[in-house]
Amino acid sequence: MPTDEFLKHKAQEDTEYLTAELERRLDLPDGFSRRLLIEEDDWSFIIKIHALLEAAVAHAIAESLQRPELDDLVAAMPLNGRISKMAILDSLETVDPALKRFVNELSGLRNQLVHRIAHASFDLRAHVSRLEASKLEEWVSAFGATHQKRADSGTREHERRLFLKGPKESIWVTARIWIARLYLGTQRELLERFERILEAKNE
Repeated sequence: MPTDEFLKHKAQEDTEYLTAELERRLDLPDGFSRRLLIEEDDWSFIIKIHALLEAAVAHAIAESLQRPELDDLVAAMPLNGRISKMAILDSLETVDPALKRFVNELSGLRNQLVHRIAHASFDLRAHVSRLEASKLEEWVSAFGATHQKRADSGTREHERRLFLKGPKESIWVTARIWIARLYLGTQRELLERFERILEAKNE
């Protein structure tokens, strides 16, 4: 039976591969998302990782609809809200509640930062240290990087420690997990569509 460490390493490899494939589909430079963590300040990081997640959602919608004439309309919509990319995605498939939490919290933070250039010196770690306890728990729940199924106190405390130690790293890891899962969903849908075409031809 594979060990937890092996499964973790395999998941990391899969996330890296799927994220890189989507970045190629989006005509982004090689290693785009990896450089966000290493090269960008906190302000730029939040804005750009949000933009990448939004592009992943838009790509998932486009692959599901197969209606290129609607791409510009979808692109003009915000990521989150009543009339948004996430609302469309949710109408096409059941969206994981954890993805909704992540998008909601990341969009809220991005919106705080993007409209005022004074926030260009934003320090994520310092910001986290000033969060009220209830808001901190919401962020740990949304941005926590482990995503283990069990919700026992030990796992929650582990996620909390990881997030407090490196909030930028936690957001980066979790964003790439969701981006990879969104892209993987499009590939499964394409495979199912191809199989239906083959079945129709064989009837």
